[in-house]
Amino acid sequence: MASRLYLAVLVGCFALSAGLDASAQDCLNARFSIEARLPFLAADAPPITLSIEAGRVALEPFCPPTPAKMRMTRRGLAAKARWRNCGGIARGIHLRLRSSAGCSEVRGLIQVIKPPTKLRFTGTRIDACDFAILCAEGTLPEDTDGDGCDDACEPAIGACQYDSDCSDDQLYCSREGGNCEGPGICRPRAEFCTQRWDPACGCDGQLYANACHASFAGVDLAHEHACFPTR
Repeated sequence: MASRLYLAVLVGCFALSAGLDASAQDCLNARFSIEARLPFLAADAPPITLSIEAGRVALEPFCPPTPAKMRMTRRGLAAKARWRNCGGIARGIHLRLRSSAGCSEVRGLIQVIKPPTKLRFTGTRIDACDFAILCAEGTLPEDTDGDGCDDACEPAIGACQYDSDCSDDQLYCSREGGNCEGPGICRPRAEFCTQRWDPACGCDGQLYANACHASFAGVDLAHEHACFPTR
């Protein structure tokens, strides 16, 4: 009887451990949309996206990825991170968070030393582009459903140097690979876009919610991350 009881306890502990490991793995690469806003930011500042990737945490587009202390509890993933400076807008930022068991949401606290701030937040998990589109010569990746992710290949229309080289106002001179100058090809502007937050920096130096919003404005991407402040 004692041996059976010991075996049952051992199996139960193994199952619990396996479940926690699964949740931890699910949270190791995840992004969450934060509803709360830091009061010292401008009214038109973009929302915060909490990013967890390979043991690092970021508060996009303000605080870059930094190593975090992470551990699993019975309730989900718990993590702590800190930044000395975030983009010149705040100093001494401390973050604590805990995920739900399935990693569908997080709750936590952001404390800032300067300017003094304490913000409790809830974050909802958002999806990211999980695959890259490889297109044949003469075609380009295209976002056809407005979610900010390329999902099809469309024929290239024509070579160009400037937007004025394209045949109508619905086309713009598009360049690939972060190239903001040089020759490109005429490409249709996006017709509609979702509000999915996946920050992208345009060649005009403006931050866009995602690559689709940049295409809607007829702007090439400098890189697929937040714009960094110039000094």
